[in-house]
Amino acid sequence: MAIAPITPDEVATGAGAVPDVVLAAFNGLLAERARNGRSRFTQNEVIARIQEGVEAAGSKISRQEIFAKHYLDVESIYRAAGWQVRYDAPGYNESYEAFFEFSTA
Repeated sequence: MAIAPITPDEVATGAGAVPDVVLAAFNGLLAERARNGRSRFTQNEVIARIQEGVEAAGSKISRQEIFAKHYLDVESIYRAAGWQVRYDAPGYNESYEAFFEFSTA
């Protein structure tokens, strides 16, 4: 069999669901912002990095496509890699930027 069925663990961790350019964007920001076991950056910063990476490869991707394909849903992938991950977005009547926060377990 050339292609093996995906396992429940692979589905749970998001294996194969997120392109390399997305993980590269998150990894880059994680490394750049790491201080005392924590790294925090905004959703808009990640989206801009993803778009830059896709454009560097000679293509384009819109914000809408990033959201439609769930490319920002990386929490389970990074948790499986040993990170504690928090995503926070403003609720009704709040006005801060959505952000990701990663910390060592």
